Amino acid sequence: MTRVIRANFVESIVGVMRHETKHFGRAVSAEGVMYILHSCECVRTGIDPRECAYSVALDLSIDPRLWAHQQDCVVVLAICPDEGDLIPQLAEIREEDSLS
Repeated sequence: MTRVIRANFVESIVGVMRHETKHFGRAVSAEGVMYILHSCECVRTGIDPRECAYSVALDLSIDPRLWAHQQDCVVVLAICPDEGDLIPQLAEIREEDSLS
């Protein structure tokens, strides 16, 4: 079960300030803990952060294979459309950066 932690503490661990629409996170390997920094939009809804879709997804699980190279760094969070669990969002490849 996710826990509510002071926002300034989470911001300092995650390493970014709260974003208007994006949820950020950091998987801290030494603690075995995932920290979620909820978006401003999410906070303004007034719901308990533990009921946010990202917290619910974290409660389902995280796939260690997807997080193996995403620990101890800030990532934009996403919810897996197939499994419903918390995943690091893959960077979008711009057309000019594409190799095809």
